[in-house]
Amino acid sequence: MESDIEPHVLTSKYADKERQHLLVQSIVHTSKMPNKSMAPKLIEALNFWFKLPNDKLDKVINIFRLIQATNNTIIDVSENAMARNGKSTANSVYSLADALNSSYYCCFLILERLRDLENFEAVKFGNEYFLDSSKGYGLETYWRDNIICPSEEEYVRMGTLKTGSVIRIVIKLMQLLSGNKKDLTKLTNSLAQFFHIYDDYVSLHAMDDYLLNKNGTDMISEGKFSFPMVHAICTKPNDVQLLNILRQKTKEEELIKYCLKLLEKFGSLEYTKQILKNLKEEAEKEMKQMEENPHMKKIFEDILSKLKIN
Repeated sequence: MESDIEPHVLTSKYADKERQHLLVQSIVHTSKMPNKSMAPKLIEALNFWFKLPNDKLDKVINIFRLIQATNNTIIDVSENAMARNGKSTANSVYSLADALNSSYYCCFLILERLRDLENFEAVKFGNEYFLDSSKGYGLETYWRDNIICPSEEEYVRMGTLKTGSVIRIVIKLMQLLSGNKKDLTKLTNSLAQFFHIYDDYVSLHAMDDYLLNKNGTDMISEGKFSFPMVHAICTKPNDVQLLNILRQKTKEEELIKYCLKLLEKFGSLEYTKQILKNLKEEAEKEMKQMEENPHMKKIFEDILSKLKIN
């Protein structure tokens, strides 16, 4: 499978051209792996508004792909993951050190690609992205490693930083290249919260596939808090079952099934679906300031239909 990152994007003008490929082999490996991200469709939908010509849109897409592959590699390293979507991770194929160094190197490549846009604002957006992303992952890691359940408000704020950092830089770059000056902060935050919570819900509902194939890890076996989990723990503070299950980072099938049954019993999965519906309505309210967008409408309709939300 070919990398979806174009070779010139992975080339630094300051690097030894003959050895350049050695510096990015872990990132290239990650970029070839199956990806279930909604981002490509989202970028296409956003461009209905910004109407970037293909050459400018390709620049945004290439920067996004480099960000995504670097992000995923860093996550796999931090969680010592051996597989992602059924395929061996870069840190398991090459080494932890190689994956880590490639990630660091590509963080600077991202800034170099932003600088190529010849607008200081683009580099500023890159700095904001790295800061917000690190804050979000830092909070998530702290809660996981110390078995501290955040409040629902804290968790949503973390998602706005973590997932929102990627959506923000994509929207800001598209605005910058199109000359669009509208304040899209509220829309960006609504989209970030929607997709972060949607990913949580889908990850938990993918447990059947995980239990069947055993070709990866999941939020429960990683000990991660998810939006449904936070709701369940916060609404049932005297019931410590879920916290105890997360603490174990279990891979036991029956315990994972029991955990999912608890989330269903406590009403947390249905509550999550209602929050997604509310966030979709908030996003639609913000989108009214823009031209009606059939592509964005279809994304929401497909997701809500998949989740059986009216």
